[in-house]
Amino acid sequence: QLDAQVVVHGEEKSKSLRDDAVSAAVKNISAGGVCFTAKNKFTFGSKIKLELHLPDNENPLYLRGEVAWSKPAQKGGADFYDTGVKILSIEEGNEQRFIRYVCSKMSERLSKFVHL
Repeated sequence: QLDAQVVVHGEEKSKSLRDDAVSAAVKNISAGGVCFTAKNKFTFGSKIKLELHLPDNENPLYLRGEVAWSKPAQKGGADFYDTGVKILSIEEGNEQRFIRYVCSKMSERLSKFVHL
């Protein structure tokens, strides 16, 4: 699990509406996708908006994505689901911040195996 949180919204809802919002813990992240654990199961192929809260405490990043898979979580009990989302777009102006975060997480993980 990473130090980021995500709030998931249905595609048809505005990012300012919270009535359909689902909070989740980010399990892993890459330049192409996000995996999170939540109490909700998401439908394959559905379009969603992700409000990604990074540990830098700046404003959240807004991403659009498509659910690639959703299955019962290995950890967290039967009431939780791991969901993989393919990133379709990143809110304009936040691409570099997103890439910096992803690269920092990759560097942390690689440093366990490779000494640079």
